[in-house]
Amino acid sequence: MIDKLFNPMLVVLTLCIQTALFCSCQNSSFSCIERERQTLLKLKQSFQDPFCRLSSWKGNNCCIWKGVSCDETNGHIVKLNLRAPSRLISDDSIFGLNIITKNSFLVPPEVNSCLPGLRYLEHLDLSGNDFRYRAIPQFFGLMKQLRYRNISNARFNGTVPNNLGNLTSLRVLDLSSEDQGPLWALRADDVQWISNLTSLQHLGMAGIYLGEARSLFQVLNMLPSLLSLHLSQCGPDNSHLPWHPINFTFHSIRHLDLGQNNFAGPVPFMLQNMTSLRILDLCGNLLNSSVQNSFGNFKNLVHLNLAANDFSSIEQGLLSIMGNMCSLKSLDLSYNQFQGEKIGNHRNLSG
Repeated sequence: MIDKLFNPMLVVLTLCIQTALFCSCQNSSFSCIERERQTLLKLKQSFQDPFCRLSSWKGNNCCIWKGVSCDETNGHIVKLNLRAPSRLISDDSIFGLNIITKNSFLVPPEVNSCLPGLRYLEHLDLSGNDFRYRAIPQFFGLMKQLRYRNISNARFNGTVPNNLGNLTSLRVLDLSSEDQGPLWALRADDVQWISNLTSLQHLGMAGIYLGEARSLFQVLNMLPSLLSLHLSQCGPDNSHLPWHPINFTFHSIRHLDLGQNNFAGPVPFMLQNMTSLRILDLCGNLLNSSVQNSFGNFKNLVHLNLAANDFSSIEQGLLSIMGNMCSLKSLDLSYNQFQGEKIGNHRNLSG
């Protein structure tokens, strides 16, 4: 009887010991490649690190350094996450503004060219750091193995280099520049290089001046896997829009942000076939006339933001839109030109 009572405990104890031994063997079975460790040390030396974010970057095994991840099979560095942590210090729900403060950014006096030495790197995040308005370096276009690149809000300046089109394995590319420094510090007049990124699922270019990129939407239509597109505060107007609905790439997009641009008149015609949309942001444009009933075709739409435009009426009334869009959870029509019934910011519409 006593043996039977203790057997389950012995089983649990045995499993715990075996698991601990397995984990111990795994952790000791690999360490980072020495030449890659030296590359990281060069990178560390190129940064001013006032918040000691890289204090763990010492010792022989760089795979345990903060922000560094290695392939557990061969020890090669596959992920480098140096994203500057941020915290929300203010949320202005009236105007929809968030004030963000960076509390531990890195400051590289110059962009170190050692990064392409990490030949197995697939994930690179330098977002939120302070590159002191230097140009995006050309050698960024040499890292062809990358699947994820995020250099958003890192205070880069100048023209986005065309050779980023060499990164044909990218799934995520975020170049957005909207919460640090002057608006339009970055620009891209020629966007043809984007058409090479046929595996791209997320593209962020918010805050980058695209006013001269007349072929913008035609190029974006060549990305068959695109699911999320962020183009707020980029400066395009109606002259950038195609004259007919887009039937291919845009048919699959789920999140589209065209807010705070210069689109005027009716809601852009190209949106009519984008029935997969979950989130659509058109706030801060010059859209006018009535809110078209075509929004009723977006059965999957969850969030719709039409705030701060010049809409004056809603065809067949607000309830007709809400009734057609059964998945809708938030609708923002504030700061328009509606007459009569007060219409504003409606959230939690599903109850």
